[in-house]
Amino acid sequence: MADLIEIPISQLLEINRGASISPSEIKERTVSENTGIQYLRIANIENNYINNEMDFLKNIEDREYKYLLKENDIVLTKMGEPKFALAKNLEDKKIIVSQNFYILRCKENISPLYIRAFLESQLGFERLDNAYIKNTIPTLPVKNLERITVPFTDEVQKCQEKFVKEYEEEDRKRIELLTKYMLQNRNRKMLFDKMISK
Repeated sequence: MADLIEIPISQLLEINRGASISPSEIKERTVSENTGIQYLRIANIENNYINNEMDFLKNIEDREYKYLLKENDIVLTKMGEPKFALAKNLEDKKIIVSQNFYILRCKENISPLYIRAFLESQLGFERLDNAYIKNTIPTLPVKNLERITVPFTDEVQKCQEKFVKEYEEEDRKRIELLTKYMLQNRNRKMLFDKMISK
C-alpha cells in the first residue's frame, strides 16, 4: 500500500447542520400515515444504520429542503454518545435531519464508504470520541470535527476502489446474517403459539 498521509476531514467532505425545529412543532406535524416525509432523530440510529422507525410529517416547509438527506450523506451526532450512519437507498423519501446531527457530504472522488469505515474503525472512533467535549452531555463542536484527520493515500482512487469492494462484500454478509437472525428470532417467538394452536 502507498504511504498513508493524514488529511483533515474538512478537506474530504462538506459539513452542514441539521434543521432547527422545536420538539413541539415536530409533535404537531407528526402523522400516522406514510406521507413520504420523515424526521430523523438520534434514536433512529442503531449500530451505525438508520432504522425504519422514523416519524412521518404532514408537510415540509420551504426552509427545510436544504436539510433533506441525500443519497450517500453521513449523519453524525452533535450531542451525546458518538453515533453515525450512511444514507443509502433513499429513493423518493424525503428525510429531514434534526438539529442534533451534522450532515457530512463527501467531496468529489471521496467515497462515503471509506469515511464510514474510518469512523467505525477503532482508530476513527477514538479520534471522533476525543473530539467531543465531555460535559454532562458530550458535545461535538464543528471546529473539533473539522480537525479530525483521516489516514489517506496519494493513490486515492485506486486505494478507495479496492477497499470499498472489500467493505461492501463484508456489509453484504452482515445483511445476510441479520436477515437470518431476524427470521430465526421470529420463528422462535412463534413456537409457543404454534404449540397451543395444535
